[in-house]
Formats: sequence, structure tokens, C-alpha cells
Amino acid sequence: MTGKKTCRTYVKGNPAIRNKDMAGVVGSLASGKTSLVHRFLTGAFTPEESPEGGRFKKEIVLEGKSYLLLIRDEGSSPPEIQFTHWLDGVIIVFAVDNLESFHTAIQYYHQMSHFRNLTDVPVLL
Repeated sequence: MTGKKTCRTYVKGNPAIRNKDMAGVVGSLASGKTSLVHRFLTGAFTPEESPEGGRFKKEIVLEGKSYLLLIRDEGSSPPEIQFTHWLDGVIIVFAVDNLESFHTAIQYYHQMSHFRNLTDVPVLL
């Protein structure tokens, strides 16, 4: 993720990582969001969806710089104000074969826009 809001920090265990970005992932249970996050983190696909969500981290290297990407999957919960203010960017997931998941994605976008001006945040649908 790129953008103006990069937090300089020391990450215990790897002093080479100085940048941290927070990515939020939202979508309905039928969206495939859990599978997308699992694939990004492990490289393996799993079709199971988790209503619990989770918090994950992964070191990534972009243009020779190390970043710590913190990922927060909200599970089946709609996004709330604390989540919306926590993130540096958001991925809103829907399944192309499920119209209801698309409507949920749009609803989540509008809900987050009430908490924060999303023109200042990278949004990926």
C-alpha cells in the first residue's frame, strides 16, 4: 500500500522493517474474503469462510523496502467506526456470482463513509 500515512516504527525481531500499513478487509460471508486473505498470507487456496475474521501480519517488500502489512478481517461484522479509523486502506470483497454479496459490499462502503472521508483512503472493490 502506498500513501501519505506511513508509520515509522521498529518491529521487534527485524530492525530492517521500518514501515507499517494497516489494511482492512470487509465483505459478506458469501464474498470469499476469507479465502482471499488466506491465499495472500499462505499462497494456498481454501474455500472455507470464517465468520470470526481475524488479525494477521505479513512482511512484504516493495521496491527494495520492507513493510509490515497488518491485515484486519472483520469477519461477518459490518465495519464500525474504530475499524474505519484504524485502516490505511480497505479491500471491499464481493463474489461475482452472488448479487447479495455485492449489495453488502456497497452497503459497507456507505457505512464506512459515514465514519470517515474515504476519498483520503485507498479503496479496492
